[in-house]
Amino acid sequence: MYNFTPESTKDLIDKHLSLQWCRDNYVIPISIESSPSSSNDIFWIAIANYSYLGTIAEPIKSRIKEDSPNIEIIFIEKSQEEIEEMLNKVSALNK
Repeated sequence: MYNFTPESTKDLIDKHLSLQWCRDNYVIPISIESSPSSSNDIFWIAIANYSYLGTIAEPIKSRIKEDSPNIEIIFIEKSQEEIEEMLNKVSALNK
């Protein structure tokens, strides 16, 4: 399963998305981990509202796959509060 650390999440946000976009859409990239069952790494992304997945999944995937075409992207659901708390921890690194 995924392993959230504010430092690694900050790196993923800086590389693939933006902090403000993540806040606006209640989305947070959590981690990239090796997959034991395939040669592809797994990119874990949490979203607060699964009903938006049809709208935001493709733009997220295309941004990430520009740099890492063989990565597997897995979306998981977290509450808005959990995502806000995680984003606040990432934001604290900028201070």
